[in-house]
Amino acid sequence: MWGIACTGLDPDAAEEEITRLVEDEDHFVTEDISIDLAVTDSLAVDSARVVTRITLNTTFASESLGIEFNTEFRKDTIRIVGDTATVQLLREYSGTMVSTIEPSAGGSSKDITRDFGTERTQSAHYADEEGWGIVGCSFAEERSDTNITRIYCLVLDDSDTIRNSATISELDSFPVLSSGKAYSLLLRTTADTCDVVCFAKGADVVRFTPKENTEEDWTDRWEAEVTVGEEPLIIGVINRTSLGDESYPADFDLWIIPLIE
Repeated sequence: MWGIACTGLDPDAAEEEITRLVEDEDHFVTEDISIDLAVTDSLAVDSARVVTRITLNTTFASESLGIEFNTEFRKDTIRIVGDTATVQLLREYSGTMVSTIEPSAGGSSKDITRDFGTERTQSAHYADEEGWGIVGCSFAEERSDTNITRIYCLVLDDSDTIRNSATISELDSFPVLSSGKAYSLLLRTTADTCDVVCFAKGADVVRFTPKENTEEDWTDRWEAEVTVGEEPLIIGVINRTSLGDESYPADFDLWIIPLIE
């Protein structure tokens, strides 16, 4: 049996203070999602049909906050150090995705509508340095409840830093996006470029295009340029099958980067 010891930390008071800080923290993304992507080129879902518009909207449903204080093992005792804490914010949403489909040869359009639920997760590190404060944060990631399509990693502005949504970065290395500034994005997915639709929402919604490389056989890398707007930057991938097959559930993955001024 493990014993549990504490080092003078009042867990209830610490959790209360951290919870209050999380509620006011700009690094945590709490906004609902609203995507309206007009497809101006030929985005085929099969040999006879193309997608002309995709809309995706979510509405907040519930929230839970997990706080885990730093611990260490000494002999048969788990000792709560209490100088740092890992925080995870889990938010659940309900939503609707609509894809507008037209015959490739022309004709009447049809909307395919799917309802879904999502989970949005985001983590942070807090430290007690004469009072609790945030010292590191991750991106937010929101996935449909039937998700198999995933973003693998992201590079901003040709940086050497390859980011994934679960990594908690120290605040001095966390990307600070500026409203009105254009950024180049390199995206890698866990699916072939033929199987997914990738987009970014800044001031406008833009689609990624496959990144070409004559030296290596890349089938999972995309590039785009997006100008950041007044809201968090959203990077998204949608399974192409879920756009045209009415029996297939909504399947998407979103990364959300907060706008810290």
